[in-house]
This record gives sequence, structure tokens and C-alpha cells, in this order.
Amino acid sequence: MAIYSVYLTTLPTVGDGDPVNLAVDENGKLIVIAEGGLTDAELRATPVPVSGPLTDAEIRAAALPVAQVAADLVASATITATTTPAPLASQPCSSLLLQVDPDATEDVFFGSSAAQYMQLVPGSSILLRVSNADLIYVKTAANTAVVNTFTSA
Repeated sequence: MAIYSVYLTTLPTVGDGDPVNLAVDENGKLIVIAEGGLTDAELRATPVPVSGPLTDAEIRAAALPVAQVAADLVASATITATTTPAPLASQPCSSLLLQVDPDATEDVFFGSSAAQYMQLVPGSSILLRVSNADLIYVKTAANTAVVNTFTSA
């Protein structure tokens, strides 16, 4: 067994950006040593070549588990912000992406029910960690603006 320096897009590098030294067998397969979790045999059941990028066919042939997001765990909505502060639609979530529509002509202010001091310009967005979208209130200084939201559980 030899030790090679390889660049992998799916594994981190050390802090200064240098490649991580990984063990590879004579066939160019990554050697992984596991502690707890999966056994060595389970990890070796689907060897992954490190000589270059994988093709779609190679990824599908390896039958690697892929996380899937249930449709009811994500939601998107729009609201037309006015000069009166209004909450976003109620949607339980862990994160909320708030975007002022790129075609809007007004800035949008957002915050809590008590105050909306944070300002977003048209086309800009912010990711917020909240338990429900209705905790966020939006308003404009004048006229109206469309606000787009995307939530995930």
C-alpha cells in the first residue's frame, strides 16, 4: 500500500488548502479506516475511485444512499409587503430564506412584531434561523414590494 497526495472535491483539505494525504490501494481505491458506525466491510462494499471525477453512471452503480427531502418539509410563498408591518404566513421551520423580489422597486424592512429595522434591497436575500416564518414581519417605507420566502424544516 502506498500513500498518495490526492485532491478530492468531496473531502476537506487542511486549513491552508493543501491536499489531505489519503491511503489508496494498488487499484486506486480509497482506503478508509472506520471507528464505530459502519464496519470496514460495509465501507469497502462500494469502493470509490479517486483517480478522477465519477460519472453519473458510476455514482448510480455504487447505489450510495442519497438524502431525500420530503415535500412537506419545505415550502415557498410570496407576500406583498406594504407600509403596515405584517407577519409572513405561518410555516413551522428551522430556517427561512427571505428575498425581496428582484423586480421590486422598493426596499423591504424586516424584523419582529415590535420593530422592523433590518433593510433588504430588491434582489437581495437573507437566511434566518427561526422556528416559524410568522415570527418575521415585513414592511416597506412607501408603496409595495413582493417578498419571496423559502422555508425548510
